[in-house]
Amino acid sequence: KVAMEEFADVDWTKSRVIRQDLSEVSAFVSDAALACPVVHIAGSNGKGGVAWNLVRSLHRCGSFTSPFIEHVSECIGIDGQAIEKQELLKLIRGVLEDERSRGVELTPFERLTVVAYRHFQEKQVQFAIIECGMGGRLDSTNIVRGDVCVLTSVGLEHTAVLGSTVEAIAREKAGIFKRGSHVVCGPDVPELVKDIAVDVGAASFLQLPRCEETYDVTAKRLSDAVLTRLNVAPCASHLPPAPPCRFEEVATSRAHFVLDVAHNPHAVRALVSRCQDRFRSSRLAVVCAMAKDKDIEGMLRLLRDLTPDVTKCAWHDGRTDPDGQELVASIRAAAERSDVVLICGTFAIMAASRRVIEDLRSESTCFVAIGSNLGDRARSLAMAVQSLRSLEGVHSLRTSSLYTTAAQYVTDQSPFLNAVVKFELSQARLENLQSLLADLKALEKHLGRVPSIRNGPRAVDLDIVAVGQIVLSTADRQYPLVIPHERMHERDFVLVPMLDLCPNWQHPTLPGKPTVRSMLQALSTSLRGQAQGTPAGASLETFPFRVFPAAGGIGRRGAPVFRHGHETLVMGIINATPDSFSDGGDHFHSESAVASGVAMVKAGAQILDVGGESTRPGAAVVSVEEEMRRVVPVIQGLREKNLEVSISVDTRNSATARAAVQAGADWINDVSAGQHDPQMLSTAASLLVPIVLMHMRGTPETMKSLASYTDVVADVTSHLLARREAAIAAGNPSWNIILDPGIGFAKTSEHNLQLLRHCRSLAQRLHPSPLLIGASRKRFVGEILGEADAKKRVFGNVATVAAAVAGLADIVRVHEVSESVQTSKVCDRIYREHRSSL
Repeated sequence: KVAMEEFADVDWTKSRVIRQDLSEVSAFVSDAALACPVVHIAGSNGKGGVAWNLVRSLHRCGSFTSPFIEHVSECIGIDGQAIEKQELLKLIRGVLEDERSRGVELTPFERLTVVAYRHFQEKQVQFAIIECGMGGRLDSTNIVRGDVCVLTSVGLEHTAVLGSTVEAIAREKAGIFKRGSHVVCGPDVPELVKDIAVDVGAASFLQLPRCEETYDVTAKRLSDAVLTRLNVAPCASHLPPAPPCRFEEVATSRAHFVLDVAHNPHAVRALVSRCQDRFRSSRLAVVCAMAKDKDIEGMLRLLRDLTPDVTKCAWHDGRTDPDGQELVASIRAAAERSDVVLICGTFAIMAASRRVIEDLRSESTCFVAIGSNLGDRARSLAMAVQSLRSLEGVHSLRTSSLYTTAAQYVTDQSPFLNAVVKFELSQARLENLQSLLADLKALEKHLGRVPSIRNGPRAVDLDIVAVGQIVLSTADRQYPLVIPHERMHERDFVLVPMLDLCPNWQHPTLPGKPTVRSMLQALSTSLRGQAQGTPAGASLETFPFRVFPAAGGIGRRGAPVFRHGHETLVMGIINATPDSFSDGGDHFHSESAVASGVAMVKAGAQILDVGGESTRPGAAVVSVEEEMRRVVPVIQGLREKNLEVSISVDTRNSATARAAVQAGADWINDVSAGQHDPQMLSTAASLLVPIVLMHMRGTPETMKSLASYTDVVADVTSHLLARREAAIAAGNPSWNIILDPGIGFAKTSEHNLQLLRHCRSLAQRLHPSPLLIGASRKRFVGEILGEADAKKRVFGNVATVAAAVAGLADIVRVHEVSESVQTSKVCDRIYREHRSSL
């Protein structure tokens, strides 16, 4: 704890005291500490962009970058994932013990450097990207030899330490050049660095030619040159194109914010150029705060060329700014008078600015409870979400999970499906909440609600629950409005979904301003004691239960919902292909595929997955037209049998998905998680259907060569969470998203076993999304059994089903349905707690 507290409050500008002899630092790192190619990056500007591009392009790539936003652990990562705080603490303690035994006290930055190198050694990274602190020759990162040394740019900075001229600073930064290293330099580097590279015996020297290009393009060209010298082809990456706070755009209902850590003249000049192109017709305001040793006046002149509306805030050393209210007030004022607010400065300023933006968001956040107990309930709620998204002045919409709830107040009616929708309101909407209520009532009518008794059955119900901390009561004759909703604290069907979205939202008028979590706890206590005043029909036995739809939009009408965690669903595989790895050709003709599907349903399958393209390793791509020709007749044939089963189409192509849903499919199962076809996620949203997003790297043709992970469970989790966010952003309700770790896709046998071994951890990390496991007939099962024939691995396959059920998976995708159904039923009784159906 002491070690972490020390790092939390470090004055980083003073911690980078450059010592004249680095041997004391290098003694803390063994010669074999980085037994992998090392890329060492120095420069006044652009280091972070080059480092990020390389991390995105390399597998098992360690990175040490000195800036951080919220926590020092961000400085050290592997494949873009920051070191765990507990792991960081353990390494810090080890270095502190070594310092005491050696009688040497390292600066915090030197200590962090040693920690990074030791972490990379322990994790056996294949590449290491090392970013200099502020110098080069005597920077503490310079205790290892770089196989490729990059000098991005040189400008006047830290002159008290590095020198008073560009040439002097260039010599210091070029101190990372080593004998045998490849040297790559950006266009804004003095020519003298070439002589330095020759003098030290560099293996090669390249300086990019000067040309008119953006900062991003220059960083990309530098990183491409590094990859060429490493003789490595770039791999596919799930990481975003730019690192955090490098032209990071945050859309809110108040304004469009841009966060950028430009805090030297070169970076500000590039930022201004980019903003001139991007926001040419917008009202733009700038809020900035630069470090004291920078050319502040020069940067202000550049920013005022972009807009006269520039506010300079005081900058203070450290992460705690005693005058932070100046920044808060400046950002708020800028948001009131502008369409776009550009915030630039140090990383500490970025951290503070993020908190201000989040506060602005919370003030304009609206929560609407939605429910239905008539007709096609899931479809009605999905349509309600789609309609809310189309309202003027509504932004950044998110949904809770979907819940089934016993009817309350009026108990003689069918159970409800309930959820809560969270979104931001524009300033105009905030100033006229009565109009929002009128729009909701119009949507209810459009979606089929008809007048009924109070609290009676309805096709759809839309209620404003809360808006930030606003307290409002109107006496409108047609639509009276009370905010917060006067009964929200007694409604489990409101509080449980709200817990998904905002557990710490506080009720502004109830005594003690309780949070959603505490209101729900109080309600549970009341129900347990059967206290007076609780709604009729409410009880702990009928508490809301999380569900997900068996079918969506235009598929099977009135389909049931699956109770999350109640039982394991069995998805039967129908490969309408001639070349799938285990059953290619078995169901290539639609008649045999339909007959197989009927048999699977009789054996207990709740879902059928129909695919027309083999995704086995090395499989060739099938045209969309051929894929449609294979799957559409099978889906039509299955629907003609009037089977009580959900049908999923296994496809990476949005056109095939649309045709399949129109033919009767209920789900989409995309092995690329929407990355193969950019239209897939929006297609699923428009069709209102559930979609399975699977983890995979590359394509079926290339994925075998990409099975390299630092931590396969963490890496797969991170990728799936990112794809879930992309699906939500594309308009999909969260309850329509199922996640699949992709057993056998860009995974070795050991990776597959680790995912199954840690299935429970996966389910917890990916909560609340249902988890699908598909290990049936995969190669690793055959390797364990010594059985080359995929059809003879039945007992091995059901062993993976048992492991998946024990790991709380919600769906298992299998070839042998009857055996898997038996296995899952018994394992469900062992591993799951059952609740009565509503």
